[in-house]
Amino acid sequence: MSHPDTGQQGPGIDLELLRAHVAELAAALGQIEPKVLDSGTRERFDRAWTASRALTRLTGVEAVRLDTGKGADHAGVLPDLVGYRVLVAVPADADDGVALGEMLIRMGARYEMAGDGLRALDLLGEGGFDLALVDADLTGTPGAQVIKRLRRHAPPLGRIPVLGLCRDNAEAARLELRQAGADYIVATPLHDILPLAAALAGIIDGAGGPEDLPDQLLLDFDRYERLIEIAGPEGSIELLDRLQEDLLQVQRGLERALGEGNPAEVRTQTHVLIALAGAVGADALQRLSEALNAAAHRKTTDGMVGLGRQAMRQLAHLVAFVGEELQVKRDGG
Repeated sequence: MSHPDTGQQGPGIDLELLRAHVAELAAALGQIEPKVLDSGTRERFDRAWTASRALTRLTGVEAVRLDTGKGADHAGVLPDLVGYRVLVAVPADADDGVALGEMLIRMGARYEMAGDGLRALDLLGEGGFDLALVDADLTGTPGAQVIKRLRRHAPPLGRIPVLGLCRDNAEAARLELRQAGADYIVATPLHDILPLAAALAGIIDGAGGPEDLPDQLLLDFDRYERLIEIAGPEGSIELLDRLQEDLLQVQRGLERALGEGNPAEVRTQTHVLIALAGAVGADALQRLSEALNAAAHRKTTDGMVGLGRQAMRQLAHLVAFVGEELQVKRDGG
């Protein structure tokens, strides 16, 4: 029986205290690496982990308010990352690594650190990560290259969400991370948990898709050039001609579907666009199309409008690029 005046659930049970204990348990379990456990301990850990996730859902730990000490206007909600395994790839000498780890623990996640780009690629190649935080200034292999190489993998590895990290005033690095395939960019240094929490909440909720993209073509040109090279001189003209025709057809169909607010037709058009964008290396457009498809499935009009506007901009840039490339090929270029 609920007791709203006391904040208790049933006689003698303090719900807020229970939530605090559940969050602490989830964070503690989240820092255990299951693969190093023997079979008997692993079995007991799995049972505890399953029970912890159930408790998290039942007690609503994900809705616990965060007080940053900056007043009520800056209070936020921590996303629930219980069950998530996160790669944190930041330079080994960066102060942000420790802060990021502590923030992820507070959200219930397990994480592994990579101090350089090569180590990040090795860990990602092992699989099992649900998302990655990648700093632009990684040594060995820069962050943008790590993300670009990750995006070349087949799903599910190649499709995990990526948060790019870069200095607040580094606009060129921010753009490079986006072009490589980062879903969100978080400015460093991190002075509090809210920017990271907001970006992660967008990923977990799946409602907003990638953050607003720059109004220019975002394309993995290396992948595009390989596709053209494989097709050969004559084959590339046929490929580009067919690609342009398909893109224009989707452009017309998606514009009409968005204008009519037709979720079923938006799903149909985005299914095609996901495949086309992925084939040529337009990863940002592919992710936008996936998010738009999900919004259409949920029949959320606001989400469809915002994501649709971004998708149409990126699609227009891709159509223009393919048209120019086709003309160059036909002219003998």
